[in-house]
Amino acid sequence: MVYKSEFFTMKRIRQLKIAILILFLLFYSAPYLRAQQFVVDDARFPRYLPGILKELGERFHCYFTIEIGWNEVDCPENWYEFKELKGNCIKETLIDSLNEIKKYLPDFTYEFNSTNPQIIHLIDIRLHNKEKYILENRIGDFKFEGTIPQMVEEIRKRNVPIEYQMTTFIRHNNIELGDWSSSVKIKGKNLSVRHILSNGIDLTNYSRIMWIASIRLTANSKTRLVRIFFNGTLKQTLPKVIKVSPTTKIKKEK
Repeated sequence: MVYKSEFFTMKRIRQLKIAILILFLLFYSAPYLRAQQFVVDDARFPRYLPGILKELGERFHCYFTIEIGWNEVDCPENWYEFKELKGNCIKETLIDSLNEIKKYLPDFTYEFNSTNPQIIHLIDIRLHNKEKYILENRIGDFKFEGTIPQMVEEIRKRNVPIEYQMTTFIRHNNIELGDWSSSVKIKGKNLSVRHILSNGIDLTNYSRIMWIASIRLTANSKTRLVRIFFNGTLKQTLPKVIKVSPTTKIKKEK
């Protein structure tokens, strides 16, 4: 009986050693397996514009702004989030990469910021066909220091139809919060709206896609409105909220 008990004990020890060895192999091979899966997925599924722009930004140390036109029929406001770019748009140079993107986005052009060439503006050319394109309007003397929402409000006070967008919908119906806390400091004369929106932000740790402006494609200039969403920094803090208890009385508007 003692011999039989020792036999089973040794058998269990061997089984335990084998189990530990299997777990060891799985643990150290998991990163390799995940990398292989990523390669397979990257080859099978198309890539989307925001991801490509972020990769270009990291590789070439640049930042992007996006100006898109939309309508209610066949071009939703967040269509750029779903735009498939199936080819390899990451080339050896930034210019070649941007030209490759244009092959998949024929309605888009790009411009380098005249003051800071690190900033590249992707512009829907359908907006250029509109009379007095809003983001190219010029503002006389402009001096401002404050937060991004306050800057947008100051621009609006100069008779520019623009509004700050706090949230936006991204793929899979997720909601993303915009930049409400970054400081802006800018001054100048005869500046374009695009220039003001782009050149007063500290780009340290800022998102590679700085902001997205959406403009409704309509013939009626009175109904055109720029809705602008700023992506913010990687270390953005949450906004202050008012705590409401079950006993809090809400004042009704008259």
